[in-house]
Amino acid sequence: GNFTSQIFDSGSTGTTWDNITWDALHDFANHTDAEPSTSKIDSTSLVLMLHLNNDSTIGENATFFVDESTSANNATCDNSAGECSTLNITDTKFANSQTFDGGDCSSIPDSADWFFGTGDFSFNFWVNLQVVTGSRMFITQEDYVHRTSGYFAWRVFTSGGNLLRFEYSTDGGTGDPSRTLLSVPWIPITNTWYNIAVVRSGSDIKFYVDGVQQGTNQNIGTDNIANIAKVVSIGCNLEFGSPANFITGNLDEIQIYKRALSKQEILENYQRGALRLSLQARSCNDSACDGETFSDNLTNEQDISSLTANQYFQYKAEFSSSNLNYTSFLQNVTIDYTLGDTCTPPAVNNDWVLEYSDNCTLTSDTDLGTGDLIPKSEGIGSLTLADNVDLTTDLIPYLCDGCKIILGDQTKIIIN
Repeated sequence: GNFTSQIFDSGSTGTTWDNITWDALHDFANHTDAEPSTSKIDSTSLVLMLHLNNDSTIGENATFFVDESTSANNATCDNSAGECSTLNITDTKFANSQTFDGGDCSSIPDSADWFFGTGDFSFNFWVNLQVVTGSRMFITQEDYVHRTSGYFAWRVFTSGGNLLRFEYSTDGGTGDPSRTLLSVPWIPITNTWYNIAVVRSGSDIKFYVDGVQQGTNQNIGTDNIANIAKVVSIGCNLEFGSPANFITGNLDEIQIYKRALSKQEILENYQRGALRLSLQARSCNDSACDGETFSDNLTNEQDISSLTANQYFQYKAEFSSSNLNYTSFLQNVTIDYTLGDTCTPPAVNNDWVLEYSDNCTLTSDTDLGTGDLIPKSEGIGSLTLADNVDLTTDLIPYLCDGCKIILGDQTKIIIN
């Protein structure tokens, strides 16, 4: 929805509107602004943050993806094998995302960061699936063929088009490793973005979709999740070294923590993708702002002095949400301005309001049309019409104490 402010009157024509600032909750102006970063969130125990933007300014390219956490768990893909995802700059929740075509897979080298043991952990990411049938692997650490042999630590995936799942092993392999499979119902709609979180908090595993817990806590006691010397795979799993069970769709903002995210943190991660708040502004030469258009979207604390110097000002806030249960909150707006030179006549058919302290000299013929000449009630210093200058006005409603209008040679005040 939209909110349009009242029209503010500075009382002075030619006012310069200097700056606009505001306070708001969930103040995400655009996809780039909403993108999480270590400076915007609590990054305690964060061991992976992939934006997947192909951002060359930080060294990313089509085969190399930078981990923004301090762990430097960067991801790569094998372009020669046709396994690299492609950059998606259109259908995104944040700056960019990566599209996986059903044969793409990225990997991250083995690290102690992937050994969770009995400790807390959290997975958080965004996914948009074009195919929901079968088993689709989001992020895994394994090299294992089902019911055969291999190495297995953990995986987050969907299967059957109706389940969100987390599976782990306590022995790791190499025979057919023991595995524990946990699931909650989830029926994803194709071409729809979802925020997924899987959290271990103490003895409990919790699943979240779009900031809301799915099902109840699932108790795993003190299970010690295995430590295996295998890469982490994104968008697939490994079966004896070969990628399989690919996703077809988009992934973005992949985060792993070695702590349990709180319910509020998970909700806020979701709201970053769901909510947008943008402000526009306009200055006006009349009290109805008739005909003026609003600016492009502004940023908080933006210099708005490029707006035309006018007496009146108005702003508009636009709220958008992909979930009607949530919205941004605009709490207050502050506008800084500098009063203009009221000795400069306004455009035709506008009132000319003269401040009490002004000492004005009019040096050229001026026609106010239907506008009035209005001295402020405190009285102006003086209004002087230079020689041979005419002033045409619809009305001078009063001449207050201390007000003076001084006429030069061959000057006229014409009342319409």
